[in-house]
Amino acid sequence: MTFLSRDPWEAGSCQTFVGGNTVRTVTCKSGLEGWQCHLRENYDGLEEFVAYCETYGIHTRLGFETPEEAWKANPVVQGSTDPEDLCKV
Repeated sequence: MTFLSRDPWEAGSCQTFVGGNTVRTVTCKSGLEGWQCHLRENYDGLEEFVAYCETYGIHTRLGFETPEEAWKANPVVQGSTDPEDLCKV
């Protein structure tokens, strides 16, 4: 990952996504501006996350064997409009 500062939480300002969750704006490894938050803050619930995992393999891209394992761990993740930016921080 590449950040504008040494601390990823200082890399950008807060913003609010749908659902009222506060996330950080960061510069991702692609150089694009993206977001950073806990995994669960990015989905309405486990069912929605599992559906995305079935389509995009998000849990495996984050290093987990199952969607449920990723959901339980609730890692800090970041991403942007470039799918390659999705990663566990």
